[in-house]
Amino acid sequence: KAQDFSIGQCLLKKGSILNSASIALAVAMGYKSVKVSLKPRIGILATGDEVIEPGQNLQQGQVYNSNSYALKIMLEKAGAQAIILDKANDNIETLATTIQNAGQIDLLLTTGGVSMGKYDFVRDLLFERGSVEFWKIAERPGGPVLFGSWNNIPILGIPGNPVSAMVVFLLHAKAFIIKALGSNEVLPFNNRKTAIAKTSLPSAGFKTNFVRVKLANNGSEVYSTGSQSSGVLHSMYLADALAIVPANTKIIAGDSIEYIPLKPYL
Repeated sequence: KAQDFSIGQCLLKKGSILNSASIALAVAMGYKSVKVSLKPRIGILATGDEVIEPGQNLQQGQVYNSNSYALKIMLEKAGAQAIILDKANDNIETLATTIQNAGQIDLLLTTGGVSMGKYDFVRDLLFERGSVEFWKIAERPGGPVLFGSWNNIPILGIPGNPVSAMVVFLLHAKAFIIKALGSNEVLPFNNRKTAIAKTSLPSAGFKTNFVRVKLANNGSEVYSTGSQSSGVLHSMYLADALAIVPANTKIIAGDSIEYIPLKPYL
């Protein structure tokens, strides 16, 4: 008598993520091997003369390279293979050489260099020598996000502020990984829940604002974690979710709000 499963029963569907339990189940069914999708190889490239590595002495005007390490963890949790590349300074030729020497990668995530400043060389490289699919989205944080390719390498240019980097990953890079893996996983934006705002949540004008919030009462209530500046990591560290404030909308205490849970992705 079958106690675990029956003949003809589908237990592991195409697109399922393999873990210890699913691998044990496949073996219990008698499979010696199964067809899988390779983990996409994704490079991470920090740019900017002001970016230094942890452990170095921080000088005025410099910042530690938190983005590369946050993205590496998020990539690996999403099922990708993450490769941190050597930092590229503010020089378009140095940037091109660093990317050229990256080896075989399926996607490159760059941080910094995508806005409208004098030293935004990722933007310059794609516009002048590559191709651009889109630049700038009406969202906050992460509005100056850029996607294109250079030398047949797909490049997602992410703003340099640390919260922007994490939000852009969730809203854009995560979709690439799900597609590359052939996974059945739901996109973060489609994994929305509904709650009641216990505090007012800021509007970003014509942009959709993704506000860092804490969950309460089993996810039925949300409240702001503090400053929403894209350079403030502490309010991201405290957050359980991103509340979605639609464009041209004011949210006050008592209003209904949708949010994206963060725990599955960070």
